[in-house]
Parts: sequence; structure tokens; C-alpha cells
Amino acid sequence: MKTEFTALDIYKALEIRRERLRSWLKLGFITLTLPPVGQGETALYTLHDVYGIMLFHSLLEYGFSRVVAGDFVNQLICNEKENSDQPKADYLLLRESVNDEGKVRKSIMAIEPGNRKINLETGLTDEMQYLTKRTRFRNIPMADKEYRSLHIINLGRLRKEVDTALAKL
Repeated sequence: MKTEFTALDIYKALEIRRERLRSWLKLGFITLTLPPVGQGETALYTLHDVYGIMLFHSLLEYGFSRVVAGDFVNQLICNEKENSDQPKADYLLLRESVNDEGKVRKSIMAIEPGNRKINLETGLTDEMQYLTKRTRFRNIPMADKEYRSLHIINLGRLRKEVDTALAKL
């Protein structure tokens, strides 16, 4: 499979409208690993970029704002590029909660290989529960039990779907 893709490849493979992708790039919600060399030059997208675009699109479908989705995708993709020798996150746990004052809070947690057990009452992995009991950070945001929705995104499946779509080009 290729390692670099054009915008046309992305439009075809991910079925995202050209105007939408351009808007996301122009407003800074999506950051390219390989910026265009000069004006009029074709922008190239790495495989990490394509995964990020698909994840960004998925997060918008789940109701996350473009700012929140963009910040998280850029952070996740940056982390995966910098730590390419480390396992990539398998799942994302997306949670929306409402406190007593009616304030809505959305939070996202990446679940890496080996930490697949998630306590759905607290939203924490076994390791995280153990760590919160041993530290002064006993009330971390994922543990308030007041969520009204909980979504799990299977990143492994998302990557596979993107790989399959790109292979058809």
C-alpha cells in the first residue's frame, strides 16, 4: 500500500466532500504531517493523517464539537507518530456527563493494548482504579458516575476500514 495520499485519494476512499475537508484544514482542525511545499502544490497526507481524518469525522458524528475533536485527534496522532515503537491505542472511550448545575462535560480516554477491561460504572481501567486509590488524585473526571452517554470507538476497526478503502484506489 502507498504511504502518501492526495486529497483526491481521501475524497474517494473516505467519501468526504472536498469542501468539508478543505474547511477542516483551513480552520486548523486537521493538521497535515507533510504540509504543501509551495502555493499550488499538492498536499500529501500520510497514513496517520488519513486515520486522523476518519477519526475526526467519526467524532463529529458522535456529536463532539470540531474544536474538541480536532484537539484530540491532533494529540492522538502526534503521540502515535512520536512513539511509533509503542502500541497504538485500540479503543477510545467517549463519555458525556451532566453535573447538578446542568453543565455538560465530554471527555475522551484512549485505551491501549493490555488495558481493555473498562469498569463501566467508573469509566476506568483496572490499572487506573488502582492508581487513583494510591494517589491524591482520587476524583478524576472519568470517575463521577454521572454520565448520560458512553461510546466506545474501536480504533483497530477504524484503521482496518481506512486500509481497505485505500487499497481499493
